[in-house]
Amino acid sequence: MALKLNSKLPMKYKDKYSIHSETIFHMCDNIESLNGILKKSAFIPSFSREVIFAKENKTPDYFVPMVSFCDFKLSELDIHFQKYGKYGIGLSKEWGMKNNLNPVLYISDECVFFQEFRLALIDSYNKITKLGSELNPQETQEQYQKILNTNNKLLEIYCYMKNYQGKLERNEEIIEDFRFADDKEWRYVPNNVYFWPPRLIGCDETDPSKVKIRKKELNQNISKNEWLRFDYNDIKFLIVPNEQERCNIIGLIHKIYIDGCCSCVDTDLLISKIVIVDHLDL
Repeated sequence: MALKLNSKLPMKYKDKYSIHSETIFHMCDNIESLNGILKKSAFIPSFSREVIFAKENKTPDYFVPMVSFCDFKLSELDIHFQKYGKYGIGLSKEWGMKNNLNPVLYISDECVFFQEFRLALIDSYNKITKLGSELNPQETQEQYQKILNTNNKLLEIYCYMKNYQGKLERNEEIIEDFRFADDKEWRYVPNNVYFWPPRLIGCDETDPSKVKIRKKELNQNISKNEWLRFDYNDIKFLIVPNEQERCNIIGLIHKIYIDGCCSCVDTDLLISKIVIVDHLDL
């Protein structure tokens, strides 16, 4: 049935017409990572190194704490399995929205909007720096706080930006012209800033081993208040590659039940939500 622009959308438009899933997936490349998420019933943010290219400009490399998800239907996950691993957890998009997850804003190389946004960010930063060095305490403090609030709002948007395509560096492999938009990424970025004073932490290092050390140092500052928590009934799918790993994840679910973290009913429901990649016709 073709939809007319002026027609009233059906009540369940998202179920019948949307190309997007009602589930968001977090993928990982080993059973230990999936086990850790289930045992804690939480995702722990990790600092990711980011950079944006646009026209002739390049942002400084910076770190943002985040948890990444993808907005795919189960039948579309094949390529994602190849890139990010065959272990994963799918949760309701309703849960994601309630917990401040948001789709990434993908920026093309020729994006005019990003140029204007970048200039606004630089301008607010320069004003903060200037006011911070002036001598009139009361007047300066009021102006400083006003501009700081604006700067922080700009940085919050900045944390959800990513190039539409560019160079991907992953596990010592470099892929040129990788289309990041194909990931259909949603992000969780903690709101609390006490462990993250400048909102974006710069990175001048080019040595991968030093970058890894820096990320580890930053991750140690993330407290339990910044964890992204879920209830077991928020889970829609548990993904494992094969039958052996299915047995392993069932053993973990029974342990969670024995430890008193979930009910008998939740235990049975979790086991029923296990999906084996080898059994999917992808």
